[in-house]
Amino acid sequence: MVIKAAERSAAFSFLRRPTFADRPPTLNQGLYVQLRDRFMNGVITNLRSLGVFKGRESPGRFWPYVACVIALTMVGAFAVMIPVMNDFFAKAARLAAEHPEAVSVQTSPGGYSVRVAAGHPEVMPDFGLMFGGIGATVALAAALLAAAVARRLHDSGLTGWLGLLPLPFLAFGLVAMPRVFAEVAAGSETPDLTPVLLLFLNNMLYLAALGILVLLLCRRGTPGPNRFGEPADA
Repeated sequence: MVIKAAERSAAFSFLRRPTFADRPPTLNQGLYVQLRDRFMNGVITNLRSLGVFKGRESPGRFWPYVACVIALTMVGAFAVMIPVMNDFFAKAARLAAEHPEAVSVQTSPGGYSVRVAAGHPEVMPDFGLMFGGIGATVALAAALLAAAVARRLHDSGLTGWLGLLPLPFLAFGLVAMPRVFAEVAAGSETPDLTPVLLLFLNNMLYLAALGILVLLLCRRGTPGPNRFGEPADA
């Protein structure tokens, strides 16, 4: 008896061991695919709308994009800090080898700290370079988020200008922080604590402004159209 190829394949298919692709998707797999697709949709949509400050943005597309930008900003900040701190530890190690009395190392279960005696400013990290790089990274993040923040505020009927609320305090902190760190690292016998107190107050105001902005961004969108247009797709 002659069996055609298709019939032979069907007749002996029961002998083939089922693979992962043959199994129906489980609930967890379906949820993962749905969350992945929503995350990618939010990131791609907002990247395509970097210069679009009009209209509205839904929370479902806004927050995945914000999470992605924050993660990339943290990676960029660490990429700036690590070379500067590695250079500091290398200089401190050379100074400790040449002048053991000038460097003290304290170890703890969570890490260690290095103290350099006054009179060796050449060992101190380049705070200007480090905070300059961090400032550039933060500025890029603000540029990536600006339009999305404005549209998210529009979704609840608020003006997009509220997104600027924390920026003055952030800018002041990035400018003042390297100067304060440099003065502290100089090890003056009579340090001026006024810049430190001003920086602390500025940071508290920045956190308060940022907290208010986050609360505004978490507001529900206006049902139906508002003065900024129709609701955005979820």
